[in-house]
Amino acid sequence: MIKRSNSMGLNHIMSTLKILILFCLSFKTYAQLTAFPEAQGFGAFATGGRGGAVLKVTTLAATGVGSLAWAVNQAGARIIVFDVSGIITSDIEIPHGDITIAGQTAPGAGITLVGHLTTAFAVETNNIIIRHLRIRPPNPNAQWPPNQHDSIQFSSANNIILDHIDVSHGADENIDMWDGAHHITIQWSNISFPIYDVAN
Repeated sequence: MIKRSNSMGLNHIMSTLKILILFCLSFKTYAQLTAFPEAQGFGAFATGGRGGAVLKVTTLAATGVGSLAWAVNQAGARIIVFDVSGIITSDIEIPHGDITIAGQTAPGAGITLVGHLTTAFAVETNNIIIRHLRIRPPNPNAQWPPNQHDSIQFSSANNIILDHIDVSHGADENIDMWDGAHHITIQWSNISFPIYDVAN
């Protein structure tokens, strides 16, 4: 009888420990940091460039040190901030993830990108945070036919949050998420005036 009682006591302790472990694991899940305090939806837990290098955009030029293209193409986790405001005329391709583009850091009227914002084709580009950016497609050219001017195009990407972006006049779509892209939030944004053909 004593052995049975000890065995029952041990089973009770083990059951209690299992419940405590499950409780701790679920608490950790709920305590996970969001991308920023107001982040919502499926992309809310994107980490962006958290813990990475802080890179400053110091010029509106399309290329070169201090440009947005230069900052986006740096290796590793990165947080991109702006010392300038105005119009950047350039297609921007994000080659790898773990990136925050903090448009709200730009002085004055902020940043307008006249160009396409894309991720590298068929490459998993994860953890992207983009805030306070205006995007307009450029004039048609040989690389981008008039009816294929998506302003934003992300393929094979996940854990993305777009916040306070202003996207308009894209042809085909203003924003295109495809090829398995998932866990995406677009919040507090203006997406307007899509057109069939930018040549018209």
